[in-house]
Amino acid sequence: SEAVAAWLREEGLEARVEVVHNGVDPPVVVTDQQSARRHFTLPSDGVVFGLFSQLVEHKGALDFVSAAHRAVVKNPALAFLIAGHGPPEFVRRLKREINGGSAAGRIRLVPPRDEIWDLMAAVDGVALTTGWPDPLPRVVMEAMSFGLPVIAYDGGGVPEMVSDGETGLLFRTGDVDGLVRGMLELAQNQDLRLRFGEAGRRRSRQMFSVSRHVDRMAAVLESAAVNCPDG
Repeated sequence: SEAVAAWLREEGLEARVEVVHNGVDPPVVVTDQQSARRHFTLPSDGVVFGLFSQLVEHKGALDFVSAAHRAVVKNPALAFLIAGHGPPEFVRRLKREINGGSAAGRIRLVPPRDEIWDLMAAVDGVALTTGWPDPLPRVVMEAMSFGLPVIAYDGGGVPEMVSDGETGLLFRTGDVDGLVRGMLELAQNQDLRLRFGEAGRRRSRQMFSVSRHVDRMAAVLESAAVNCPDG
């Protein structure tokens, strides 16, 4: 990410740094939302937010659950889908947190999928609540390519990916109040969700597609070969 590249330059570790973002393309065939929701036993109506992540403390699932409990008090139609795996001790703690609040019956915790697209099909927005700076989280690319708005903490490379107020909503790391506000704002405004999602899809095609990744890699390698000293 640009954030990592900037740090390398500051440390004097690289004379020249080229950033080549990873790429992802959405599936050709997409599961319809109602089928996906039935599979995960989610309500057929209402707005669903998803968190698809490794289940370890620094990935922020506890923040997501805390925000869910608070948001559902204001909007009881909300539902939530968490998919991932992690150490048993943390998963047990997460389950206790899920069952200990207002959204207990509205949060589904499921294992990860080989393909993330069925998860994406079931939700109306994707959250990223990582506490440690994440250089370039793939799930954000996947959500944008799928046409979903993103609610995320603004650490690491996330601001390079999500344009705040255009493709999603960014909040400072640890700002659970912000997550709640973001969930409620997107939940009550379908036009906003669709606008963010379509803008994210366009941004993904421009910056994070597989073809873009291949073209950038080819350009960097060609430049390196041209500028390589003889011998």
